[in-house]
Amino acid sequence: MINLTPYALRFDSEYPKYRDDTYLRILAVVAKIPSVATVKRMTADPAFQNFLTLADPVIAIKNYKSQIPFPTQLVTLWTQIAELKDCSITGASLLGEPGEVFRNIISLDGFQLPTVSAIYHFCHPGDFPIVDRNVAAACDYLCRKCDKLGLAPKLPPPKAPAECKMARYTAFIKFIEHLLFLMREGHAHPEELDFRFIDKALMVLGADVIKQRESTRKNRRVAK
Repeated sequence: MINLTPYALRFDSEYPKYRDDTYLRILAVVAKIPSVATVKRMTADPAFQNFLTLADPVIAIKNYKSQIPFPTQLVTLWTQIAELKDCSITGASLLGEPGEVFRNIISLDGFQLPTVSAIYHFCHPGDFPIVDRNVAAACDYLCRKCDKLGLAPKLPPPKAPAECKMARYTAFIKFIEHLLFLMREGHAHPEELDFRFIDKALMVLGADVIKQRESTRKNRRVAK
């Protein structure tokens, strides 16, 4: 198994916007999300409805030229996030209520698996990993280096149905959990190897893999 610690240690310098202070601030903000009942009461308040009236034209203008639309169904989104936060998670499973919330959020405009996985992680950091193209590239690379990992999970196509996206995320969860299990064997401080650690390491490793692939493709084109 490749040692991922050097990649995790490079994370802060290569991704300064995602350093631990930012990460911890988001965790703290998410922790303050109230119950579903409170969210519904707050969003039904006339003052909040007035805010939405002011927000609508700004969102519409922003989305007019944006390739990644800002969510327009804000009340639905906040309610779903509150429901996710209140969910009882068993073994990082997307069965039952967590799966229903996943289907609802992933169906909203502007939400693909990377963003939804981040929502799940910040609501339940010990149960769900964050995945994106860097993580996918790193998983593929590691599979080629270690036959104990099995098949590499892949990101779903943007227009894939919600069930496909949920199945792909489940595959990532199982893969990363197995990766952590293998890494913890014989490690002096296995408790330090968590989803935050693996996110850092796979982000950096995946970026290296993508750069190498792009460089190889460029050299092949030049050679032709």
